[in-house]
Amino acid sequence: QLRLIKNISKAENIDIKKISPNFILSIIDRWKNKGWYPDDVILNKKDHLEKNFLKIYKIYQNKLIDLNSTDFGDLILHCVKIFEKNIDISEIYSKNFKYILVDEYQDTNRAQFELVKLLANEKKNICVVGDEDQSIYSWRGADIRNILEFEKVFNDAEVLKLEQNYRSSKNIIEAASCVISQNKLRKGKEMWTENE
Repeated sequence: QLRLIKNISKAENIDIKKISPNFILSIIDRWKNKGWYPDDVILNKKDHLEKNFLKIYKIYQNKLIDLNSTDFGDLILHCVKIFEKNIDISEIYSKNFKYILVDEYQDTNRAQFELVKLLANEKKNICVVGDEDQSIYSWRGADIRNILEFEKVFNDAEVLKLEQNYRSSKNIIEAASCVISQNKLRKGKEMWTENE
């Protein structure tokens, strides 16, 4: 992966001493986490480098195809795109999953959300466990909208709030609740404990 990005960057006259191939890979990974192939990418007009990175992404993705290879981001992205373009295939897989459980749902990215949505389409027996207040992985693609908008997508969903804490003391729960209550994107809950 990294060697491939280095070679493409050099061929595109990008100074890899100034712009790290790891950074370019992280941008490509971010786009894949959003469910975007190169033709789907929406460029940030304020970031003039993204245009160059998109060019690298296109070459990189074509090279992966030539090598009959995938990177980690493709494992989910390819499935999502296949299901979206081939309803018959999507229905076969959706019928095979009677129940779906996703733990740490607050840490899912948009491509993972789309895959779960497609797999749950037929039976709609999906259970997710997560806490929007513990979403800390946006830097690696986690999209908090997945948990905040869950009931909009799965409108028959029942929400069960687990508000009793068994590990922490009242002081910790109260302090944490005061800090967390400042989060702008949250559903809200009243944490409590019997632990003095």
